[in-house]
Amino acid sequence: MRPLKTPWLSSPLIALCLIVHLSTFSQGKPARSVSDYPLDGWMKELKQNKSENLNTTIWRIVENLLKTDSLITNNVIKELKQRGPKNSHRYNAQLAALKAYIVLNSSEKLEPIEIQPLLDKMIEECYLENDSALLRWAQWTYGDMMFICQDLEYAITYSSQAVENYELPDTYSMFQNYTIRYGEMLYHTRDYRECIDYSLKGMRNMPEDEESKILLKGKCLNTIGQAYYQLGMPDSAMYYYQLSLSKFNEKFYPIWLGINNFYIGQINFDKGRLEEAKQELHNAFTSTKEQETTIGGRAAVWLARIHLQENLLDSARYYLDRSLQLLNSWWPKKSLQEKKFLQDAYYAKAEYHQARNQSDSVFHYLKQYTQLHDSLERVTVLSGNKIAKLRIASEQNHNKVQMLLANKQAMEQKRNWIVIGISLLVVALVLFLDRQRKLARYQQQLVEAQKEALEIEAITARQQLDLFTRNLVEKTSLLEQVQKKLGEHQQHNEQEDMLKQLTSQAILTEEDWLRFKRLFDKMNPSFFNALKEQANDISVAEQRMAALIHLKLTSRQMAAILGISVDSVHKTRQRLRQRLQQPADVNLGDYLKRLS
Repeated sequence: MRPLKTPWLSSPLIALCLIVHLSTFSQGKPARSVSDYPLDGWMKELKQNKSENLNTTIWRIVENLLKTDSLITNNVIKELKQRGPKNSHRYNAQLAALKAYIVLNSSEKLEPIEIQPLLDKMIEECYLENDSALLRWAQWTYGDMMFICQDLEYAITYSSQAVENYELPDTYSMFQNYTIRYGEMLYHTRDYRECIDYSLKGMRNMPEDEESKILLKGKCLNTIGQAYYQLGMPDSAMYYYQLSLSKFNEKFYPIWLGINNFYIGQINFDKGRLEEAKQELHNAFTSTKEQETTIGGRAAVWLARIHLQENLLDSARYYLDRSLQLLNSWWPKKSLQEKKFLQDAYYAKAEYHQARNQSDSVFHYLKQYTQLHDSLERVTVLSGNKIAKLRIASEQNHNKVQMLLANKQAMEQKRNWIVIGISLLVVALVLFLDRQRKLARYQQQLVEAQKEALEIEAITARQQLDLFTRNLVEKTSLLEQVQKKLGEHQQHNEQEDMLKQLTSQAILTEEDWLRFKRLFDKMNPSFFNALKEQANDISVAEQRMAALIHLKLTSRQMAAILGISVDSVHKTRQRLRQRLQQPADVNLGDYLKRLS
């Protein structure tokens, strides 16, 4: 693991952006206007971007925008915002991350305050999206950018949220890279055990089919070795340093050969193998002093200590002066780890002046060592407290957002239940109205069917009644003819008795009357009831007379049917008129017809 120092060397993204900046002047022409960029294509990619590939798309857009001036870059981002979906939290989160990356790569001082509002916006949009994978990406992006800006507290706070609660898949993915980087962060916070655990977890199932993965694995093995060294386990540290060294070769990775040689030489120094240590530290010093000044400065400190033990004071002084020069060079804003290395140089410097018996200089460098050491310890304690507070604050914010989301979901659920209730009510009402309409139609059909049946029954009853009446009339006529023929001839006593018996017998018998009344009722259902309402004491003979009058029979026919004389018919008819209280000028047949 390389120490936490120069941001543009510690982040692949920053190194890539530096290359882009340098190549812009020599190889390509920057875009001159917003229209030179494939905005619709970028907008479509951001809309369809999946959580596991977000940075790939964002970094490609950043690489293109870093080739032009800031004014066009801002206009491009504004245009992407206007063309994109208005209410997409995923899209807005990616735009916020895009702006933050551009600011991070455009700033000279890399102050966290410049990008934190954008990162806060990114986190807020991800919370509102309520997508765990998207939130995990945002938390890691926040932590990684803070790590680049050397704000270790924020880096640990957000990176831990992205990594600690996530179960890595069986196959290698980009989240393994997150885990390895998080292990590096834990080393800088002195959480060495967790550093080892997460680094090993990140290397699990890592293929070595690409040069970048081999480099990453070699760095990770070096980080594990450093963590074991800090835990006082030099043998384990040496094992991982040797594994790391095996991943690199002199042609492609000379700096990393030098870095591993330094750490191996450090262990050999601790074990008293000074010749081996001197050779390894010298290789580390010569290969890193130009590009990796921190390692070069540290190697110089240990070389100075070896020369002090060998009483080669001039050589010790040379390496101490070079160490202070290298550790104080190039990056004015030193990290905690760089300051820790500087305190080692101060202590070695005090040892050198002690060997020279220069007490004033010894006191001066011991004082510098003590002040820096106390300052670092105090900062470490405060940093730990700040991390704890940030985690608590982050957890509180998370709970607050979750509560807001829960309330929002509850309101949406309530609204959905109301909509469902109204919909069910409308459906029930429609079904009820449809049922009522069908029932009314059925009842109407039933009434029509009953009416049709009654009409058919009435027609049948009329036909049967006409037939019955006609039979009675024919029967009466036949009797009249018989009587007439008998009257024309001389009658014997026996024949006369027979004729008297025949003429005195009622043609309309009781059985015939019941049958007649039944058929008449079917044809005129309310007739007899209406008669009784007009005259409740009306007799059966008068009812029969009224029915025969309604059928428009002649007096002779009625007399024959009833088995009475025509005069008796007239008398019965007159009694019926009186019973019904109808004057003589009222047609009794018409009156009876109105009753039916």
